[in-house]
Parts: sequence; C-alpha cells; structure tokens
Amino acid sequence: MNSLPDSNCDASPARNRNSIPAIVVFVLCLAYSLVQAPIPGVNEPHYLCKAKHFWQPDYCPHDFFLDSSNTHFVFYAAIGWLTKFLSLESTALIGRIVGLGLLASGWTALLSRVSGNRAVPVLAVMLLLASLSFQSFSGEWIVGGIESKVFAYGFIFWGWAMLADRRRTLSSALLGLGTSFHPVVGGWSLIATACSLMLPGRKNQSISNDRPVRWPLLVGMFLACSLPGVIPALITLFEPVTDSYAADQIQVFQRLGHHLNPAQFPLSAFAYYALLLVLELRLTLWFRSRSHLADSRAIRLWNGIVLGSLLVAAGGLAVGFTREAGFLPAWDPLLVKLMKFYPFRLVDVILPISVVWKLAALSGTGKAAKLILVSTIIAAWVWCLWIPLPSRNPDRMKPEQREAWRDACRWIDENLPPDAIVLTPSSPVSFKWYASRAAYVTFKDCPQDSAGLLEWDRRRSVFKSWASENYDDRRYDREELRELRTLTGGGFLLTSRLGPIESEPVFKNDRYRLYELPADEE
Repeated sequence: MNSLPDSNCDASPARNRNSIPAIVVFVLCLAYSLVQAPIPGVNEPHYLCKAKHFWQPDYCPHDFFLDSSNTHFVFYAAIGWLTKFLSLESTALIGRIVGLGLLASGWTALLSRVSGNRAVPVLAVMLLLASLSFQSFSGEWIVGGIESKVFAYGFIFWGWAMLADRRRTLSSALLGLGTSFHPVVGGWSLIATACSLMLPGRKNQSISNDRPVRWPLLVGMFLACSLPGVIPALITLFEPVTDSYAADQIQVFQRLGHHLNPAQFPLSAFAYYALLLVLELRLTLWFRSRSHLADSRAIRLWNGIVLGSLLVAAGGLAVGFTREAGFLPAWDPLLVKLMKFYPFRLVDVILPISVVWKLAALSGTGKAAKLILVSTIIAAWVWCLWIPLPSRNPDRMKPEQREAWRDACRWIDENLPPDAIVLTPSSPVSFKWYASRAAYVTFKDCPQDSAGLLEWDRRRSVFKSWASENYDDRRYDREELRELRTLTGGGFLLTSRLGPIESEPVFKNDRYRLYELPADEE
C-alpha cells in the first residue's frame, strides 16, 4: 500500500466509485445470508412474528410472548407493515435485502475511509464472515437473518464514516438511528465513539478540534433520532415488578448466559479473541510505524473505537467474574443487573473487523504478498460458505423430521381455530412461523421485561412439573390432560416424545401427534 489519504475531502468521483465495492459487499453478504441462514433464520420467527403481531394483533392472539413489551419498537414499526401484504418469507427476504444493503454501504463507506483502498471493504468482509463462522466471543453476528441489529450496525458504520469526514451533525443523526433500531448496540457504540474522541491527537487534524463543536445541535439531533427506540427500551427496563432480581438471574444465567455470562463462554472463545487482540496490537504498531498511515484521522478514530469496545468488554469481564467469584455478595443484584446489558456485544464484532481490514490492507504492500493474501481470503470465503454452520438448521432437525414438523404445523394452520393456544415442544423456533397459532411457551421466545421473564420461567416450570408428576404410572390419561388444560389454558398439545397418552390424536404423522385437551365439563 503506497499511500493512505486523509479522509477529509468533499464528495468526489473517487468517492462515487465506492458504489461498486458496496454492491460487491452486498452480494457477498446476501449470498452468505441465504446459504448459511436459510429463511427462516434462527431469530427471524422471533422478530418477524412479533413484528406481524405488532401490526396485526389478531395474528396468534393470546400468545404471551407476542403480547409482551415491544423492546425493538422501531424495528417492528419499520418492518412489520410488510406482513400485512406479504408472507413472512417474503418479508424476511425484503428485510434482508434492505438491511444488508444498508450494512454493505455503511461498511464500505467506513472501511474505504480508514483504509484509503477500495478493495479493502470487499476483502475484509470475506475475511470477517470466515472469522465469525469460525468463532465468536459471545455469540454475536452481523450477517444472517434480518433483525434490528443489522439496521443498527448499518447506520452506525455510516455514522462513523461521516464522523471521519467531520460531518458531525449527520453523524449524530446516523448514530441516533442506529441506537433507535437497537439501543444496546447503539449505546455501546456511542460510548466507544466518545472514548475515541477523548483520545489525544494532533490538534490540526483531530476530529473534535478542527472547528467549533455545536454540542446542543449534535445532542439534540442524536436524541431526536434515538428516542423512538430508546424510550420503549427504558420503559421495559424500569417497569416495576415484585422480584426484578429473580428476573435478572433468569435472563443472565438461564436464557441468555451464552451471551451475557463470561463464565459460560467456551475457552476456545477466550483463546481465539486473545489471538485477535495480539494481531490487532501488532497490526496497529505496523500502521503507526508508517507516518503517512499513522497521521490518518480516520484510522485514529477507528483505533479509538476499538479501544472503547475493549474497555467496555473488560468492564463486562470484571463484573462477570467478580460476581462468579462471589467477592461482593451485597452488590450481587447490581452486578447481575449490569450483566444484562451485553457488554461483549460490540467487541465481538469490532475486534474482528479491525483485524480483518488491516490484514486486507496488507494486500497493497507488494505483488507477492497481495497474491498470497488475496488467495487466502478467497479460500476462507469459500470455506465459510461450504461449512455447515448450526444456523443452517436452527431447529436442529434431520430432513425427515423437519418435513414432519412443517406438515404438522401446516395442518394446525389449516384446521385449528385462529385463537387456539398450543403446547408445543420447547426447542423448535419456527412453530408460529408455520402454524400461525399461539404457543404456550417456547425456549426461544422469551420476553425481555421482568414480568415477562418471570412468566416465561413459570410456564416452563408448570409444564415440566405436570409432565414429571403425572408420569408415575408411565402414561397420561384424560383426567391428567384435563388438568394440563386447567393449568395452562392451552387447548391443544403437540408432541413427538411425550406419552403414551390415552387419547386419540386429532392429527398424527410419522413424528408428531396433536391432541385436543379435554375441557372441564367434557
């Protein structure tokens, strides 16, 4: 790489040429999304069924998850209206195209500024997808199904790109939109941005000192764009509940421990991200050894953002392991509350991004290095498309079981009353997607408000206790099914393993049976 221009010029033909890399990045992301996360992706039933219910309350009425608080209000409002005219599958596809288009354009705008090389965004996204396919720290990803964080990262990348161009007002608006779509992603990104702006830099090239900063305008613009999403999230967070500590424990250690509790992260995640950190430090020093690279305001902005994300993650590790060790028992409720805020979410994406774009930038250092590096990146890209990731099969079913599941769901969709509540197997994520009926409780569909978390835990306990206590004679009779209906309010039981049941199913195939639970007066 011969030069890295300071990203401080107005729009130009060179900048317009970034549209070609952005299109390539979009195609790469969409291909990866469709191959590794076929519709519906692991989170799409969770998000899009709720978005549909947001606009059409008569869809799956009485489903307690769909009736719970709308934490991702802006996403539901922006996407859910499509479900009034299109199927969930079509809505997911359009959502992916729009969301990944925004993400690809923001990614390209940002990396073209920090690298000064139009090829870097393309090479870097290929390497990033391979990296995240190999290992993540807390389970974060940015390319897969459509959900609110895809839009959030797209807006935030654009916000950072505009900040590198000193277009502060537009940057504030874009960061606010990202926060509105996903308050957690946006909130940590804002903290990382603030950390970057507070770092010392050359006065004549710093981002914050080149001209007067109109803080009231910037703050007002950010708040105007972020509050539509932040207010519903704050309402959910501070909703009064009798035992918020119990709800926090359920969220942090039961439902979302793989995202929130570092003690539950695999050792391979720590090892891999330690390697990434070493690479990041080495690459940063390499850039700093070249004066024309070290002087880039955009690179200093980016390195500050990386540092901010690392500091947030370090705080999360400190809180998590302090709580795990029991050093501050009196502070335990506060520590658990802090762990709810996904402190590892940002570093899980930002650190790999920083490493891959700097590696991709090495492709300009010489012909031999370029050939080797580009060949390696292409091989990694082919590998990440070929390897069968768990996201290809979120329900974890073999093909014959998956077809039987969809067959049962189709029958339910065509034959049960629209307001039916079905007790389903807990693990499949796609029941409402295919059956369009309310589920009593599933593991995936857990509300984020404290009252909803407690109810989710209660419902799971009710069903498990009923199944265990009534199996003493190794069967379930009609009286026990009647008790289940009384306990849950559900009218139907869909099962594959529970039994034997002394009742004739209203539907069955090779894998699943559906029973109507008898009413009290029957």
